Amino acid sequence: MAPENYVPPLGLQPHPIRQDIALKPGDRLLFYTDGLIETRNRAGRCLDLDHHVATALAAPDLNAAIGSMVRRFLDHVGAGLADDVLLVLCQPVDRV
Repeated sequence: MAPENYVPPLGLQPHPIRQDIALKPGDRLLFYTDGLIETRNRAGRCLDLDHHVATALAAPDLNAAIGSMVRRFLDHVGAGLADDVLLVLCQPVDRV
């Protein structure tokens, strides 16, 4: 691609802005790629992200929460996974 035709990835145009967010004990932060929100089921519907994330991430520990999110996603798409998906779940830890 010629440099004059280069377009930065979504979210980097015009300029990214730093945003500080204070997380409290018990807060969780889920990062995900577009494969999570763009993948459709056989009926052509996207995953109801608000409902499934809130329900899955309410699990008592991180492993159970991310496991629940992955199961919900795979149940939604069935065998029709057409894009890669990356999920990263973070939670602050108490300082020692």
